[in-house]
Amino acid sequence: EEENDTEEEYEVEKIEGHRLYKGKVVKYEIKWKGYSSSENTVESATTIHADVPDICLAYWDSMPNIDKPSNLPEKKPKENSTSSNASSISEGNKKESCKSNDSAKQIKNYLRHVPKYMIELGYVFPNSWPNNKTRWNTDLRRICVQASPIEPKTMLCYIEWNNGERTIHSMPEVHKKIPEALIQYYEERLLFV
Repeated sequence: EEENDTEEEYEVEKIEGHRLYKGKVVKYEIKWKGYSSSENTVESATTIHADVPDICLAYWDSMPNIDKPSNLPEKKPKENSTSSNASSISEGNKKESCKSNDSAKQIKNYLRHVPKYMIELGYVFPNSWPNNKTRWNTDLRRICVQASPIEPKTMLCYIEWNNGERTIHSMPEVHKKIPEALIQYYEERLLFV
């Protein structure tokens, strides 16, 4: 009963990178306090701007030679809040930003199985895409299934969408949403000798 009363929080240590699109920042690479850089995640700029605006502004202020995007959060007057509250994202918000059927705990577990090069290629756990209006069969461009480099029995599916988004999904979710595409992926890679 008491487990539901407290909500675990992830504290943002710093922003380590960003992705711009048409002069607006759309994604941030987040370093979480208490976790190694190999567990960084890529989060929606909208979520990060709302939850930790001071960290966002400090990040951009640290790069005076770079043009600032047009959608930065506005500077807010100082409030009576602790720094822990100012730089934390609740598990509930993180779940909302990772709109998949997996719990935040499962996503955290899956994250350790994602090779760093896939993060560098822009693959992230879903936040705003795919959404309820996504037509999985027609909106996807290609899929790739890879075993975890640390535990070969754990498989993840990396999906590139027609809109340019790149997302990471658990195999049960992919089996449920696009079984035909998954079968086609495997059939294209079968080698008969």
